[in-house]
Amino acid sequence: LVTGACGFIGHAVVKHLREQGHTICGTTRDDMVKIGPGNIPLYLVPKLDKDTEWDRVISGADIVIHLAARVHEMGKQTNKEQQEYFTVNEEGTEKLVLAAVDAGVKRFVFISTIKVNGEKTHGRPFTENDEPNPKDVYSISKYNAEKTLLKIQKSTGIELIILRVPLVYGPRVKGNFYTLLRACFRRKLLPLKSIKNCRSFLYVENLASAITRCVSKPNTGSKIYLLSDGVDISTPKLIEIISFFLDVRPRLFYIPLGVLFLLGRLFGKLAVVERLTDSLQVDSTLIRKELEWSPPFSVEEGMKRTLEWFNEQQRYAKK
Repeated sequence: LVTGACGFIGHAVVKHLREQGHTICGTTRDDMVKIGPGNIPLYLVPKLDKDTEWDRVISGADIVIHLAARVHEMGKQTNKEQQEYFTVNEEGTEKLVLAAVDAGVKRFVFISTIKVNGEKTHGRPFTENDEPNPKDVYSISKYNAEKTLLKIQKSTGIELIILRVPLVYGPRVKGNFYTLLRACFRRKLLPLKSIKNCRSFLYVENLASAITRCVSKPNTGSKIYLLSDGVDISTPKLIEIISFFLDVRPRLFYIPLGVLFLLGRLFGKLAVVERLTDSLQVDSTLIRKELEWSPPFSVEEGMKRTLEWFNEQQRYAKK
């Protein structure tokens, strides 16, 4: 069972699982979608919370891959919007794993976020041994879900794999990464040349490959793994790579970091500035060693495929 099977990550995961010969069903919250990617059967699950009914959906499944979530959003949010993170990501996950235990599911794979470790690194990448330090409601809700899952795993014996991932990119990407693609495509001036950071990213097909490995590898036990492409790049370098595959000249210019932060405060975009300037590095050595996994796609290949999709989207929009 793949929750969120019709989403950005779900499409890639379903494709990889089908290629490995797995029988898959998925969930969607959209009642207009009747058939999932690859024509897999879909169950309508309009909301995730402590009252979601899973019995019919989960019957017969031996593995659950839980992708569906209330995803991170930038900017101010109402108390109701903030509470939704905990309703969906914490309470909804608890209800699902309990249903999985009752249904005899053998293994539960949960997609978490590297933000559970913290918002930034200081000269050393995050590892699985670092003390969690979530800062916002999204990462706190994911960390709470992790703690709940680990508690249930200890009391029931269900195999549990938690993957903490950095920013995921690829065809169908949305959010901040898509905004950056559009900015480069439109040749906007970007005052980011002074940034000297290092950030880890994860191509969606690499994530799907790792999830498939979590499904197929026998006797994994219960583990938390950090995941990335394995090559860290700076924000200016990222813009150069994007611009190269868009066949445009990167329009980077220099302003001092102090001025950049001042402008961020003045225009209410400090969180965006921090994300663009801070380092956030991930050490994925453990999953490579224990699950004998390595990312099948390089950063360059992942970016190339992402930008091919983006260019096709722009051509389609002009018609």
